[in-house]
Amino acid sequence: MTHPLPQNWQQVKLNTITSKIGSGVTPRGGSAVYTDNGVLFIRSQNIRNGKLDLRDSAYISEEIDESMTSSRVQKNDVLYNITGASIGRSAFYDLEDRANVNQHVCIVRVKDNSPKFIHYYFTSPNGWKQLWSFQAGGNREGLNFQQLGSYQILLPPLSEQRRIVALLETWGKAIEKLERKIALKKNLKKGLMQKLLTGKVRLPGFTKKWEKVRLGDAASMKSGGTPKSSVQEYYDGNIPWVSIADMTICGKYINSTKKNLTTLGLENSAARIYPKGTILYAMYASIGECSIANVELASSQAILGITPNEGILDSVYLYYHLIRKKEEIKLLGQQGTQSNLNAGIVKDFNLFLPDISEQRTIVEVMTIADSEIESLEKKLSLFKDQKTYLLNHLITGHIRTPEDMPIPTS
Repeated sequence: MTHPLPQNWQQVKLNTITSKIGSGVTPRGGSAVYTDNGVLFIRSQNIRNGKLDLRDSAYISEEIDESMTSSRVQKNDVLYNITGASIGRSAFYDLEDRANVNQHVCIVRVKDNSPKFIHYYFTSPNGWKQLWSFQAGGNREGLNFQQLGSYQILLPPLSEQRRIVALLETWGKAIEKLERKIALKKNLKKGLMQKLLTGKVRLPGFTKKWEKVRLGDAASMKSGGTPKSSVQEYYDGNIPWVSIADMTICGKYINSTKKNLTTLGLENSAARIYPKGTILYAMYASIGECSIANVELASSQAILGITPNEGILDSVYLYYHLIRKKEEIKLLGQQGTQSNLNAGIVKDFNLFLPDISEQRTIVEVMTIADSEIESLEKKLSLFKDQKTYLLNHLITGHIRTPEDMPIPTS
């Protein structure tokens, strides 16, 4: 670290400000000895996104915990993954419950400083940079206690550590609140789809009976094709060409993709251009993924283009119907080397359809719900970017906290 230290900051090794750096073991018998209750047993998969995720919790008996007293977790410990694909993930333990850890999770017990500050330091670019410097020598699967203890920490006075933590937690709480709001909105949308797309709830002014329709009788269908990847000239045109990966990135509407075909590419792959409004439906691997062509485009052979008949079936209504039935449709996939559908199966899908006017009114309601969620998700992305910016600059002293800022007591 070549830059001068901020005033009153110091650079220290992690092992000089900790009373413990160590991990646990997997109990003899492995997962077979886990219980439905007892002492919480924290594994690397429980440490995600900078916090403890206990949705997939394991427990061990009191007897096993007694045999592993050296790896018991205490409130205010920092937990740090030291092996495997999740190496470097960190969480702060703020529960009163007794807990233990396995050999993949290291306990970092901080003394005379803010453990939350150290946790945030681990998640900062400085923390990750040091982790990867240790991995550069070939030991890519693990970090030992000596290496972790030698981490160089830029350490402000305790009062500033607490101010930094308070600012970062303010943003964290705002992000969590927004995430809960988005989850609620998505659940409300799911319920709305179930009611409106089945006719259980009718919108005001509509009383006409719904009809059962075979999808193949309400839409035309054709598959795409893939040009030879070795011939670059096929991809130098201006016709957007969609793969299943493009669908999962672009979401509901697709305007453009990374690759554009020439007419020669279309001829080579026996593909055809889909008109705007075509439903792009994944037939292999990510079976049931669905998007709407917002421009004329072509697709790979893994995608079926479904073009609704004018005046019979609305494209966006069909999109919502297929999204609602996605999990059910996955079960129809023929089991081979990978799940897949064919055009015959899709043509035989049954739709319970209102007239086109009611379809479009339902679409208006669902689009409003989508717009609310998209707006919240954009706000969430902005909040996360702002928190990341603050983390990167507060933790190095490039941004300083006001000295008259109220200091939390912990």
